[in-house]
Amino acid sequence: MYLVPQEHVILIKGGIKMSDSKSNVEKMELLDEWLEELVYPGKSEDFIHHTKGYGSPDGETYREFSFYTDEYRYRIVAIDRPNDDGYLGCQTSTRKFRPGEDWHRGNDLPDGPFVRDTWDNILKGIVKYELVLLSKHTKPIVEGPTVE
Repeated sequence: MYLVPQEHVILIKGGIKMSDSKSNVEKMELLDEWLEELVYPGKSEDFIHHTKGYGSPDGETYREFSFYTDEYRYRIVAIDRPNDDGYLGCQTSTRKFRPGEDWHRGNDLPDGPFVRDTWDNILKGIVKYELVLLSKHTKPIVEGPTVE
């Protein structure tokens, strides 16, 4: 649910864009709402590490944060600019070295304009990255007697 006054929203393909009358701080507050949705009923600060954040004189706002699973670190960057759609993107890296390696493997996940559709694509990318193939060697399912 978006709690944004209608006069501040422009509908575009793939999500919403804040109009120029919407401040960068309020757009970043919308991102905070998206983060809270991930951890509800918990608190985002218990799961998400905010690593960087700043605003510049030209109106650009930048935030970077990370969260972790047993195997991976997910780093998300959000940039809001007053004259375009901004940027939202995600990168992942392993938390453990592989034997014989001294670097963390990583990949880029979905990115794009700072809109809800990009956020949803990032979340889908994270779920896809976390999925594990089922073993081909499973016990057959024993079916019980059929009831007619």
